[in-house]
Amino acid sequence: MAEIDELDQLDELLRADLDVAANEETLEHNNKNSFVFLRKSTSASDVYTDPIFGIRITKPLISSAALLDRMQGREAVNMLRVKRYVENEDLSKDWVIAGVIVRKSAPKKSQKGSNFSIWTLTDLKDDLKTVSMFLFRKAYNDLWKTSEGTVVVVLNPNVLDRSQNSTDQACLSVENSDRVMILGQSKDLGICKSRKKNGEPCSAFCECKPM
Repeated sequence: MAEIDELDQLDELLRADLDVAANEETLEHNNKNSFVFLRKSTSASDVYTDPIFGIRITKPLISSAALLDRMQGREAVNMLRVKRYVENEDLSKDWVIAGVIVRKSAPKKSQKGSNFSIWTLTDLKDDLKTVSMFLFRKAYNDLWKTSEGTVVVVLNPNVLDRSQNSTDQACLSVENSDRVMILGQSKDLGICKSRKKNGEPCSAFCECKPM
C-alpha cells in the first residue's frame, strides 16, 4: 500500500509540473504580439552575451531564445549605424536599438508642465558612441527610476532633432513603456572614480571588459 501511495503522490506532482508548463506556454503565446517579456528567475552569477547586439549581461531577465523570437521581423540597429539609419531609412518599419544606461538625468519638466527624463545609452563598442533617449508620458512614469548600468532595448523610438553641439549619434524618444525591454545589468560598464579639478566626481564611463 505504501508503494501505491508513493506512486499516487508522484503522479500528482508530475501533473502539477505539466500544468505549470502549459500555463507558461499560454502566457508566452499571448505575449507574442507585444514587446514585453516574462521575466525568468536567475542567479546573481548568470552572465551571457545577448545574441542580437552582443552586449554582455549579468542577472539576465530573459533568455536568448526569447529575445531572438521577439526580434523576428525587426531591424536591429547598433550605435555605429543609428545616425545613418534615422537619416536615410524607412522608419515606418519596425526597428530596435539597445544600449546600457550610462547616464540618466534628474526628472525635468517640459514647457507644458509634463515630467520627462533623459537616458544616455551606449553599447560599449565603436568608440563608445551614444544616443539620447527621452522618456515621456507612460515611459517616464514607469521607467524613470531605472538605474544606470541597466541594459535596455527600445522598439521604434521617435526621432527628435539633435542640438547642433551634440556628440550623440541620434536624439530619440519613447512614450510607451511597452516599447522598452529591460534585459538585465551590464557586465562591462565602468565609471571613472577620480575627481575633477573642482572636486566633483568624474562621471566618464568606459568599457571594463577583461582582456
